[in-house]
Amino acid sequence: MKSASFLFGFLLLLLACSNESSTNPTLFEGTVFFEETGEPVTNGIITIAGEVDRFINSTTNELRQETLDENGQFFAEFEANANIDNFSISVVVLDEEGFIEESFTIIDGLSCSGLTCNSIPPGESYLNLRISIPVSQSE
Repeated sequence: MKSASFLFGFLLLLLACSNESSTNPTLFEGTVFFEETGEPVTNGIITIAGEVDRFINSTTNELRQETLDENGQFFAEFEANANIDNFSISVVVLDEEGFIEESFTIIDGLSCSGLTCNSIPPGESYLNLRISIPVSQSE
């Protein structure tokens, strides 16, 4: 009986501590620029996805695409959502006809690999992000 009570108490404590950061909204704000020139990316789209990781399956729960402004800046806010385990960010640069030119993501201060930054915890404010695109826009 004692071990059942202990196990039940441990499970309650575990549930109470899990996902506590998701009670706050998640904010993303920053600038996207070409690494070679320092010029802002004005012809791009940033995609931020709220993902649910459940052992074998990973699904996208919320998705937001924001067009970069004339200064390469973006802002996105996600309401608190206990069903989001992490966020990922990717950037796509478009050419003059609207076709994809490059899509890289290097974000100072965040763990990134390949074309996306993922495993970004919810419930935080990610402000003044500087996202560099390593390949300059072709003429």
